[in-house]
Amino acid sequence: MKNLIIVNLILFLFAGIGFAKTKPVTLKGYLLDNVCIKVNKENLPACAPAYKKECALNPACSESGYALYTDDGKLIPLTKKSNAKALAFLKNTESTLKVTIAGRMSGKYLEIISIQNQ
Repeated sequence: MKNLIIVNLILFLFAGIGFAKTKPVTLKGYLLDNVCIKVNKENLPACAPAYKKECALNPACSESGYALYTDDGKLIPLTKKSNAKALAFLKNTESTLKVTIAGRMSGKYLEIISIQNQ
């Protein structure tokens, strides 16, 4: 019985730690592909607003994955699952690269819950 209580307590603590890591966040910025980021890393503040959606949809660029360049200058890569969500969003004719993303951090990666134009 004592062992069962200890095991349950340990599981409860680990569940709490996992829950704390998935705190929801809302971020604003530019959705950029990783090719653009690599080529323009030194000049992202100027590059991001001028970047074209057609470029982000180019297969070579879209296959590289996406990241969010936030309004405060942070670069946050998306999870693999979120890359697919970002691509689907960009394929919508109404979408822009200036977005608001509601999501959760998964380590250094952003997992998209929802994405919309700013």
